[in-house]
Amino acid sequence: MARSHCSFLQGASSPAALVRQAKGLGYTGMALADRDGLYGMVRAHKEAKAQGIHLIVGTEVTLRCAATLRAVPGDEAESEIDGRGGPDDAESHELPVTTAVLLAESHAGYTNLCRILTLGHARHEKGRARRPHEGVPRNNCCTVYPTDIAALSDGLWAIVSPEIPAAGLALFRQSLGAKLSIGVYRHGRGFDGPREALAGELSRRFAIPIVAHNRVRYATSQEKPLYDVMQCIREGLRLDEAGRLLEPNARACLESPQRMCERFADEPDWLRRTVEIAEACRFSMGELRYDFPSHVDEPAHAGETANEALRRLTYDGARRRWATTPNGVEAQIEKELEVVRALNVAPYFLSVHTLVAMARRRDILCQGRGSAANSAICYCLGVTAVDPSRSNLLFERFLSVERAEPPDIDVDFEHERREEVIQDIYNMYGRDRAAMVSEVVTYRGRSALREVSKVFGLSAEQQGRLARMRDAWGGEREELAENRLIEAGFDPESERLHRIFELALALEDAPRHLSIHVGGFVLSATPLVQIA
Repeated sequence: MARSHCSFLQGASSPAALVRQAKGLGYTGMALADRDGLYGMVRAHKEAKAQGIHLIVGTEVTLRCAATLRAVPGDEAESEIDGRGGPDDAESHELPVTTAVLLAESHAGYTNLCRILTLGHARHEKGRARRPHEGVPRNNCCTVYPTDIAALSDGLWAIVSPEIPAAGLALFRQSLGAKLSIGVYRHGRGFDGPREALAGELSRRFAIPIVAHNRVRYATSQEKPLYDVMQCIREGLRLDEAGRLLEPNARACLESPQRMCERFADEPDWLRRTVEIAEACRFSMGELRYDFPSHVDEPAHAGETANEALRRLTYDGARRRWATTPNGVEAQIEKELEVVRALNVAPYFLSVHTLVAMARRRDILCQGRGSAANSAICYCLGVTAVDPSRSNLLFERFLSVERAEPPDIDVDFEHERREEVIQDIYNMYGRDRAAMVSEVVTYRGRSALREVSKVFGLSAEQQGRLARMRDAWGGEREELAENRLIEAGFDPESERLHRIFELALALEDAPRHLSIHVGGFVLSATPLVQIA
């Protein structure tokens, strides 16, 4: 089980780097379980497909559950949660926190995984800060309860830590049965022994198998310093303040199968359990299929196919645009309709038409732009304003059978009234089939230098001066860069300074936090938890 840097400062390597390292070590599969989300899964899936290894889809959720157990006469393993720790509990934020790794066995399991994450994130306000003085957004504001997983356990496997309260473990055993394991890793730290003893006790008490893993946080041991820096950034600490926050060794990397066999030579059953789980969790992101939402139109035209509806609306629009459709334009329309039919994208045009018509009924200014202006269909639908009878359109810039790419129609809406359009979209399609698009904000050159230099103890004024040097570092001749460093008051021979630049370069492009796109929407014919 590995976390990537898409866990937002809780993992150091990219999803693709982890997959490549797993392949290089001889693994035929790898489980990616980022914290409280699936943000790196598509990138990992693409790389796994290229490398020819199986990607096990999962996530590590933040779990809160009651610490006590109410005994039920007879079988202790059938005990019930004592009523605390549910989402309606006013004191639930004070309950013990642990984690559970959930892995998708099937498409149903993936859907339930998405539902659980949705529930967990919905319990927190958007934009809460991890540390108010730092202002670092807490993307992982996600709280999952054992009752959530018990209710949505179909198609899921779970690996829990030994620290889980017995009440939660009992509920998991009832709902997951043989698909539940207790995870154990060996990083050569003082608490390894007590944790293993606790895992063994729970395993015997509840008849739950133990599985070996390595709690992977980076692909190779060389990335341990970057992970340490990320830990400090997340907690708002300098390296010299971090203390036990930083691990004393670099064992949280991907180890070879041989090394793992040596490490757990005394517990071969724990290793065999990893194979059982991997063989069971065969779901692939490649199974997901997206369908455009059905066209919403007046009942008089019920039963029309999407292509028939698009043809009708296009020629209705043409009659509004011209008294008689010009011959050249009609030929262009027919050509475009054939391409749309061949690519099966008529529902997309109909959805855009619906949104534009909805805005204009409210007198909200809107206008399509970009390559869609090369489409006569878009002009007839009222989406764009470029008259095809007065210009030579190059429709292939927008859509072509040869490229076989989905169309991309950007529509600008009146800024002050954009929220009205957003709420209309939710009302029309439902919040289970419509959602705003997220953006992953990443560290760029200057922001990475500022954060790393802060961790190394540089003052705010020094951080600013050093950040302005980013364009020179690596982009100019070495002697010129050194002269600029001297002019800025830095010692170009400083080992600490070189380390800061080295780690800042490694931090670049790593995800920092999530943001919501100003107007990007995804609409689906099926619930988004099934395909997102």
